[in-house]
Amino acid sequence: MMLSALVLPIAALSASDFPADFVGDWRGTMEWSRPGQPGQKVAMRLKIERAAAGTDYTYLLAYGEAGKDERPYVLKPTDAAKGTWQIDERNGIVLEAAWLGERLVSVFSVGGNTIQTHLSREGDTLVSIMTTFGGGSKTGGKDGVPEVTAFQVLSVQRAVLRRSPR
Repeated sequence: MMLSALVLPIAALSASDFPADFVGDWRGTMEWSRPGQPGQKVAMRLKIERAAAGTDYTYLLAYGEAGKDERPYVLKPTDAAKGTWQIDERNGIVLEAAWLGERLVSVFSVGGNTIQTHLSREGDTLVSIMTTFGGGSKTGGKDGVPEVTAFQVLSVQRAVLRRSPR
């Protein structure tokens, strides 16, 4: 009983209140790694704000110089109690996302590649990880061994962002 009294407050302190703890203008550097190529660093910004009405949030993602590559999305709860969300790109593309294990996770395919994204709070930073997979080769599938599809990792983009002062 004494142990649980010590563990529960620590767990409560580390838990994120999504999306409230993610609101802000976050800026930093995204490191883009690809097999066999030198890494690249690109400025990145993620600005999340509560929309003027309702339960939606604006979700501005930007890369590079200010105004150069901005993507004004909308984060919408489909069932916030269950942790299901959508990222509406406002161009007919809507990505499914889920709040799982203290991170917002989304998986989607585009142009023959599959992309998995993770967005989490780590202390006073926001960490964004995007892994891109391509191809897919099937192995196994004989003698009671299940068939497995393995994908090539094409790139990992990892950004550590800090909230900008207002």
